[in-house]
Amino acid sequence: MRFHLACGAALALLLTAGTAPAQQPSPPPAAAAPAAEDPAIARLRRLLEPGLRLEYRTATVIDAAAGHVRLEDVRVSDGGTDEARIATLVVRGASEAGVAELEATDLRLSRDGPPLLVRRLRVAGLLIPVGQAAQSIELVADGRLDELLVEGIAFGTALQGTIGRLAVEELGAGRQTRVRLDDLSLRWQNDGPDALTLTRAAVEGDIARALYDQMIRGPGIPSWTGRTTAEGFTLLEGSRVSASARNIRLDNAMSSDGVASNRIAVEGLALDGVTLVQELLTPLGYTSVVGDILFESSMRLRDGEMSVPRFEASVPGLGQVFLALEADRLNPTAPSVLAPAARLRDFTLRYRDDGLADRIFRNMAAEQGSHPVSVRETAALNAEAALTGARAAPLRGPITRFLRGDAREIELRSRPPRPIPFREFDAMPDPSVSEVVRRFGLSATAR
Repeated sequence: MRFHLACGAALALLLTAGTAPAQQPSPPPAAAAPAAEDPAIARLRRLLEPGLRLEYRTATVIDAAAGHVRLEDVRVSDGGTDEARIATLVVRGASEAGVAELEATDLRLSRDGPPLLVRRLRVAGLLIPVGQAAQSIELVADGRLDELLVEGIAFGTALQGTIGRLAVEELGAGRQTRVRLDDLSLRWQNDGPDALTLTRAAVEGDIARALYDQMIRGPGIPSWTGRTTAEGFTLLEGSRVSASARNIRLDNAMSSDGVASNRIAVEGLALDGVTLVQELLTPLGYTSVVGDILFESSMRLRDGEMSVPRFEASVPGLGQVFLALEADRLNPTAPSVLAPAARLRDFTLRYRDDGLADRIFRNMAAEQGSHPVSVRETAALNAEAALTGARAAPLRGPITRFLRGDAREIELRSRPPRPIPFREFDAMPDPSVSEVVRRFGLSATAR
């Protein structure tokens, strides 16, 4: 079942996922309206998608001229298992084109399983396409919603959760929509992480246009301008925190010449509870791992040319990883942009040590009953032995300097003589060091 927007777009979002099978059986006839029903209620009834039934115990007309009515013990259903039960529904200004205001309390939305519960729902300024029953794509393109407020949401199946508050303002194509979510809690069955909490999240931008573009073009690189933020993210395993982040921010931008840009910043990312991190870093004496991540990218949609000028992961006491690359012939409309023809044009990888290397060599020395300087020297000699030949010379000096501790930063740069298809990475006929250096145009710098 899908609502045409009966009690407002909110019920469509809450009662269904907004989708329906391509072929549906003919809907059952709607329940007949009571005799002498107030025109305001009749208009509300006409907002229902054909086949849906509106029933109520009592109706009170507060202001007939304004279309202001109050319904008690409301039931909206398709005659089958899908239904919405509402303790109190107050509507003002209902018409064939929408409603001016709608407020519902104590909603119970059911579909073949545990119900979705909502303590309070408010809709204001809802306009929908008139005429024939609107499809999802028409609602996104032509519909408008000034305000949606949902409070006290609770649901539970394989995924159980609660949402304290969800607010949407200025929804509609060409409008700067604002969405805010407060106090999200989710739990699911899993052998590893099984719960998530989020203090608040917000989205701002032309969300309706972005949804419309996705419906037209399908999945792929986001082609809209907007901002998404989240605060107080926590991933748990039972009662134990696996990972958390203080702030997350995502900025999307689409230029007039078709270049999609993205920037992701994560602050205060803690991975102390991740098993792999514990196994790797606890033996080195780390008790806390908290850092920041910054990722920037852009893609020209018409030809799939992508640039990643910066990916940085910085953890005080460990170090900083920096990555940059350029690629072309990607497919921006595919779920995975790495199309068969995608090629690498330029690549930079840089690591600046902030104590991790010293701990690694000290730990190795303790295990071997040796001295860290001796372990470093052995590692440098092994690298020199592996990097033989004239072609490997640009790598040999910088890498051995870093291993000996004479430099704190090492950078590897790839500038291939010609772009390299990603599909050929695992199919090199000659994987020797000299050939890899030649084909990828590798060089190194130590600082």
